[in-house]
Amino acid sequence: MNSQKIRAAIFDMGGTLEDVYYDDALRLKATHGLLAILAKHNLDSGLNVAELFSMVKTGMARYGVWREETCLELSPERQWTEYILTDHQRFPSEQVETMGEALAFIYDINFFTRTVRPQAQAMLDALHSRGFRLGVISNIFSRQAVPHNLARYGLSEYFQVVLSSSVVGYRKPDPRIFIEAAGLLGL
Repeated sequence: MNSQKIRAAIFDMGGTLEDVYYDDALRLKATHGLLAILAKHNLDSGLNVAELFSMVKTGMARYGVWREETCLELSPERQWTEYILTDHQRFPSEQVETMGEALAFIYDINFFTRTVRPQAQAMLDALHSRGFRLGVISNIFSRQAVPHNLARYGLSEYFQVVLSSSVVGYRKPDPRIFIEAAGLLGL
């Protein structure tokens, strides 16, 4: 009889380690951050906050359908140039591409209210003390959002592997992201 021991645990970020909430009011308010990034890059779209919010909401919905159907994730640069800010007269692709990660980070951080689940640290302490190797996999737009939030919650030290779909190019439930995480954990 082959007895294998569980040696690792891989977590999802949103919905597992953290609670995530959003609504249109929060996102409309957060759109000011996107306008600030555009202005910082000398890009005046001529859109007001409500108009930009509507464009982002429509583009994200279109991108969401594509990513769900394909289980793929584009880089932040491609997300914003191909699906979200696609009016290339207002938003030249070359300019949007240079700020893709910044736009994705603002979107992931400010367009959602994210809070660590109260029991997360105690659970991670227990697993860590028993010698488990730990990883996080997240379907997320930004490359930096998951490491940022883990640091903000004081949880970074627990994880040997942190993978986001925007880095690896495919998203859960595609098995490749789990296989990659398992390989990085030495399993």
